[in-house]
Amino acid sequence: MSGNKVTRSGDTKPGSTKEDGGMSQARGNTNTKMVKYVAGATKEKEKSENKAPNKRRKTFITLTYIVLAYMVCWVPFHFVFDVSLANPEIVPEDLYTAAFWMTYVNSGLNPFMYAFSSADFRHAVVQIIKCAYCKSPM
Repeated sequence: MSGNKVTRSGDTKPGSTKEDGGMSQARGNTNTKMVKYVAGATKEKEKSENKAPNKRRKTFITLTYIVLAYMVCWVPFHFVFDVSLANPEIVPEDLYTAAFWMTYVNSGLNPFMYAFSSADFRHAVVQIIKCAYCKSPM
């Protein structure tokens, strides 16, 4: 026995014997593939673990903007409304109207704050705008 591997065509390769019919070489390739697969899966897991804190951070920032916009738009109305309930003569009508309309401004801002906090959405909007302006008139 020579200690060389046998291929299907009958050629021998170092490290294989005729007794195993060249199968040790095939097992070696399978083991190598398995190690590469496990190493790749580990790297993907590490990447996904690294993305999780970043995603949480982005979510926190988005929610912070939304809560701040809510407070800026609604707190004046609540303050003016409460004061006007206690003593209506203190609050000018224009101030009450402005504070009231600030609540509507918040409702108009929310869709933009949610939408523009997403990078995918921003990219899609840019693509739509580019496409609309790049087309030649027919």
